[in-house]
Parts: sequence; structure tokens; C-alpha cells
Amino acid sequence: MKIYAVDVSNHLERKYFQHLFECLGPPKQYRIQSFHHDDDKERALIGEILIRYIISHYLNMNPDRVILKCNTYGKPYIEEAPAFFNLSHSGKWVVAVIDHKENGIDVQEIGKVDMNIAKNFFLQKEYLELMQLEGEARAHLFYELWTLKESYIKTIGKGLSIPLNSFTFEKSKENQYQSFTGKKPIFFQTYNLDPKYKMALGSYNTQLAQDVITLTSHHLYRLFVNSLQNNLTF
Repeated sequence: MKIYAVDVSNHLERKYFQHLFECLGPPKQYRIQSFHHDDDKERALIGEILIRYIISHYLNMNPDRVILKCNTYGKPYIEEAPAFFNLSHSGKWVVAVIDHKENGIDVQEIGKVDMNIAKNFFLQKEYLELMQLEGEARAHLFYELWTLKESYIKTIGKGLSIPLNSFTFEKSKENQYQSFTGKKPIFFQTYNLDPKYKMALGSYNTQLAQDVITLTSHHLYRLFVNSLQNNLTF
């Protein structure tokens, strides 16, 4: 299992952005162009490049042989390959995970807390626990729960057809959780990626990655270009 996090706070120069953009097919280019803000365009582009980079290196194969599809709930997967990946982005971070078992990852910038969301979509015990906190403590718990719930849903791969208050977590160790709500147990880990962000990983794998490989947009660009020079075609 490998987890990557790309810091996109230092924007790519236009020529580098265009180079990466031209490496994608028309559907992906159209999706990126559909965003109104440049920050959103760059996050989307970096996400596409990051996924292609980690798949090619994890599977040790040319990316043009990798076929990406989506299930009926919109979760992307690699056709006929023993690997599963997932992607998330928020603010200055784009994160991804790849492994031989199904997984889900979520990152969120810590912001204001809407307790109506907690009241309507969280379990009652989670809502009551949040009500006992204030300020930063409440915000940190809210976004930790939110990223855990998102990673659960993304691991299952059924989107928001799963109510956020239909499952719960049990803390097993520091930063580690389990959920036995579904047919198979799911294991979780939260990561201290950035003081202003929360990130959580869910997986059917009991052995979760402990470290996160952090890159900048420019570092990812160089790695990607080196892959192209080694005759890897994205």
C-alpha cells in the first residue's frame, strides 16, 4: 500500500500545466476545462496525473495498457488488474492511495462546523460528543469523523447511497479505527498530514500504510516527465 500527497500551493508554470494537460485524453481535458477557477483546474489535473503515475509504478506496466472504468456508483477502478486506487483533494492537497485491496481516502481542509449536518447525518452519539466540545476541538473532531465517513463510503464504492448515520467506528489504537457494520470489517487510519487538514484512509487491508509520500506539483511533474522519457505513454 502506498499513499501519496501532493502540495499544490505553489502553482505550476503555464508551460508545465499545458504539457501535463496535453498528456490526457479529450474526456479528461474537457472535465478539467469545465472548472471555472484555475485552482480547481490544477487540482483536477494533478489528480489525473498522480493517479496515472502511481498506477504505472505500482503495477510496473505501461499506462497505455491500463484501462480505467467506473462502477455504477461512479467509483473508478482498474480493469483486469490486481490493484485498487482512490483519490481526494481539498485546498492545497491532492492525495491518493493504491493497494491490492479495495480502499477509500479523503482529505478535508478544516473549516467552519455546521452542526445541522452533524445533527441530520451523524449518529446521535457522534452529535452529542460534538455538542460537548467548542471551537477548534469541535472542528477537529467534526472533520475527523467526516473524513472517516467519506473513506468508509469510498471503500465500499456505493457513493452516497449509504447513509452517513448507518455505520459507526470503534477506536482500536491511536489514529486507528475499525468498522464492523458491513459484511466485512473495514480498517481505518487517520494521518497528521497538515495541522489545518484532516485525512483518513479506509481499507479491507489490515496492514495500513503508516507513512505518506509527500510531493510538490513540480516534483510530480518531474517524475511524470521522467516516466515519459522512459517510454511510458499516458
